[in-house]
Amino acid sequence: MALSLRPAGAYVLPPDFCSAVRALYCNPRADVVIPGSRTSTFPIYNGTRQGCPLSPLLFALTLEPLLTHIRFSPDIKGITVQGESFKVSAYADDVLLTLTSPESSLTATTALLSRFSNVSGYKVNLDKSIILPFHLSRTGIQDLIARFGFKIASTSIPYLGIHLPSKYKDLYKVNYPPLYAKLRREMEVWNRECISWLGRVHCVKMNLLPRLLYLFQALPSPVDPSDLRFLQSNIDAFVWRGGGVGWHDLHYTAQENWGASDFLIYNGTSRRRNYPRWWHYTLRPTPTAG
Repeated sequence: MALSLRPAGAYVLPPDFCSAVRALYCNPRADVVIPGSRTSTFPIYNGTRQGCPLSPLLFALTLEPLLTHIRFSPDIKGITVQGESFKVSAYADDVLLTLTSPESSLTATTALLSRFSNVSGYKVNLDKSIILPFHLSRTGIQDLIARFGFKIASTSIPYLGIHLPSKYKDLYKVNYPPLYAKLRREMEVWNRECISWLGRVHCVKMNLLPRLLYLFQALPSPVDPSDLRFLQSNIDAFVWRGGGVGWHDLHYTAQENWGASDFLIYNGTSRRRNYPRWWHYTLRPTPTAG
């Protein structure tokens, strides 16, 4: 059973670190800036300042005792792979528990979360906490819902931007096709907007490609070459506006040097001649007759 949590031991920290935190957060104050005026300052009694680099570090230090208790608790049982027990994975506030003996393990886990909440004020968000059961009967699933209040997923659960299915063979199906469809819909919407050619290139570089590369790196599933051809054709159609005005009314001259007006594009086979796959081009509008 896998449980995705979005949760709401003793450590000795170096004295220098403690002194630095005290210096940064000794009687902190803030004020609200409004155009044309500013409010009077007020004290900050909890939390960190906006954008403070200490924030993620302090959060990790706060969460680590909970994760340590989960790892070493004999009442919380994880899966064993090659002699190693795996119970919990965490990144920021996304926590993934992989548990066996769900009834006893969840009982111990919820009790531990309750104690941690009383100390830290950090609580589990039940609306975003999902259980993905493996080999559990319908009666057993209903009992878990009634006792612990978590939602039950039938096919997959989201974790760190990917979907984890109940069957490994479905890993590709629940992640790649939905993303391809979403990217295609977004390009169709953008295509109706008045976006320049360079703006379209930026849309691909800064929005579409990072989401694709994240899945390529995060999932152990090979990508179907036909999917890559599908993506390339849709991206080409978006960047060049379907091969219409954006293609025929522009003239491309290969350049050896990179200048201020040059840009880099990927083009396997153009409509005029075959070029090497990576070229530096200078964009020159073709003069119109008249």
